Amino acid sequence: MARKYNERRSLRLALETYLQGKNWNVEFREGWLSEKIITAPLVSIYFLPNAFSELELGRGDAKRNFVRRVQIDCYMKNEETADAITDDIADFIDESTITVTDLSTNTDVGYMYTDTSSISFETVPPIMRDPKVARWRGVVKATYEVFYD
Repeated sequence: MARKYNERRSLRLALETYLQGKNWNVEFREGWLSEKIITAPLVSIYFLPNAFSELELGRGDAKRNFVRRVQIDCYMKNEETADAITDDIADFIDESTITVTDLSTNTDVGYMYTDTSSISFETVPPIMRDPKVARWRGVVKATYEVFYD
């Protein structure tokens, strides 16, 4: 069975470590937590809806591979920081292979990697006029292939 929760958590932990190494001090969230207030700086990771996709024929029941479309939203106070963090995240996605860890047993069960051509990113200006809630949003999207051992 697919374990999107483990995949999302493994991606978040790897991205968090990478961004801390680049001196980014941001809060992280996973999933669509719409009831929580968004305060900049914040990075949030979502797995977008997608259909089941087998990447290997004749794989049997023990080995399953999946395609995951991921969106990472970066809420920042100004355009410059939104641009800068999306550039760093795009570099991370392009350069990194993510080890998927089963959180219940703390064992490595697979890995995720992305095709460079699937990476897209943009910076979106604030949509509200109230300066108390103004935040720029950097959006990075990529498609990962997830392979389980």
